Amino acid sequence: MLKIRSSYVKIFPKVAHDWAMRYDVDDEAAAKSAEEAHNDMLQWFA
Repeated sequence: MLKIRSSYVKIFPKVAHDWAMRYDVDDEAAAKSAEEAHNDMLQWFA
């Protein structure tokens, strides 16, 4: 069965623009948010 999703927006406070691909691995908060964003992206396409 085909799943149709029109859009999805999630706000990640206290992170810089484009942080999901260019975050500082030593910044625990940015790394945690990036991991969450990556998992959300994978779930979107699953």
